[in-house]
Amino acid sequence: MKRLVPFSICVFLIAGISSAQIIDRPAATVNLTKPEFISVKQLEQRLVQYKELASKGISGIPTDPMVVLDSMIQELLLKQAAEESNVFISDQMVDAQIGAVRGRLDQQNGSPVTDAQFQELVLRETGLGFVAYRAQIKEQLLTQEYIKVEKRDLFDNIDTPSEREVVDQYRKNATSFTNPEMVRLSEIYIDTRNLSSVEKQKARERAEDALRRIENGQGTFSEMVLQFSDDTKSRYNEGDRGFFALNDPRIQIYGATYFDEIFALNAGEISKVLESRVGYHIVKITDHRNAKILQLDDPINPLEKTTVREFIQNLIMQDTQSKVLQKAVKELSGELRQKAEIRVFEDNIRN
Repeated sequence: MKRLVPFSICVFLIAGISSAQIIDRPAATVNLTKPEFISVKQLEQRLVQYKELASKGISGIPTDPMVVLDSMIQELLLKQAAEESNVFISDQMVDAQIGAVRGRLDQQNGSPVTDAQFQELVLRETGLGFVAYRAQIKEQLLTQEYIKVEKRDLFDNIDTPSEREVVDQYRKNATSFTNPEMVRLSEIYIDTRNLSSVEKQKARERAEDALRRIENGQGTFSEMVLQFSDDTKSRYNEGDRGFFALNDPRIQIYGATYFDEIFALNAGEISKVLESRVGYHIVKITDHRNAKILQLDDPINPLEKTTVREFIQNLIMQDTQSKVLQKAVKELSGELRQKAEIRVFEDNIRN
């Protein structure tokens, strides 16, 4: 089950209008507090990004050039107004936003994303270096905070979801609130990536030696983790790797055979030497949970304290906030349009 986050920390990995200074034909000019233009090239880049999102099954993404241009004009109006306001965005707020984005990626990936991996993803998805990405995050947060300050009355009137709303939502979606079969495991891991065939054979012998010592009582599993495991993150935590779900995305890393082997083990069992796509493993299952439909007061997964009830409350609140945000943006941008000088160059867009 994937966690949603409030609109106030949702930042799309899409390059902003000001991310590139490109000499090109103008698609539109906007002057609220200063003259700025949106180039045809920038519009085309945004259209490509939106079409890619639409191709991934994300609904409600506009692909008509004039509709997209209008949304870019709206962004520029709000940005200019926000920059002239007294709203302040600290570096800590930017760090928290980036941390939230990385947290979602960690959850989707099934393991923490490294700094290098995150920066590579940002560059691939946005075309921005990390410094420029941070600047864009700050700009987006500034705009969001400005909207909330200017339309505070709308946001202050958002009510907490009632128990009836929560229960109704649960009943309609009860089969969606499930946990797949899961195992929690500790392991001795011998890395075989980038090894020659001879080196790989020696790695296998190391793993067999560790297993033999456990079976002969020459050391405990935890002691062998410290002595043999190549996984520095779990080595000093008795080899604990947390929970693996039967439908875990990490199956792409380890391979289906490895998953079949670990899910065939019972709690307390220690495996033989297992081979995956990345190495050799001696696995100890510390917990094995069957698939189940979650009740309202069950945690959404074994590693979180958040219950289904709290998750649904958050989901309803996010939906309400999203609708209020849309209303606030529409009202505020309408007010700003009346004060601004805006010119659209349709001939440049159509040609």
